[in-house]
Amino acid sequence: MKNWMMIATAALVITMSAHGQSAAAMEQTHALAAKAKTVSNHAAVAKQYRLQAEAFSAKAAEHEQDVADFTRAAGASIHKWPGSASGLLQKAKANAVDARKAAREASALANRHIRLAVEAQGNELVVAGD
Repeated sequence: MKNWMMIATAALVITMSAHGQSAAAMEQTHALAAKAKTVSNHAAVAKQYRLQAEAFSAKAAEHEQDVADFTRAAGASIHKWPGSASGLLQKAKANAVDARKAAREASALANRHIRLAVEAQGNELVVAGD
């Protein structure tokens, strides 16, 4: 499980840095994730990842709107000859795909920490009941 989380975190770091997200904020969230042991720690980490996922979804929507605008500006020929698309259109498409991917990855990490919080809560209840 730790390997999956490390891979997802590394992929998210690469994608987030490509979209100009604060490297310090990413590292801070990843450091919190690595140290999270209690319910409140995991909940805080999940919240941070969820906020990052929402930010990426908003960024993806912006890029998708750019794609629509560039496609509309290019006219009908873009559908017939997609290779004639401008570099801006191709970049906007790539950015939209990357932002959606980053949003999915951040959401997956948030969900993972929610599950870890629930498991930690169950462990706390068992210890308190003994």
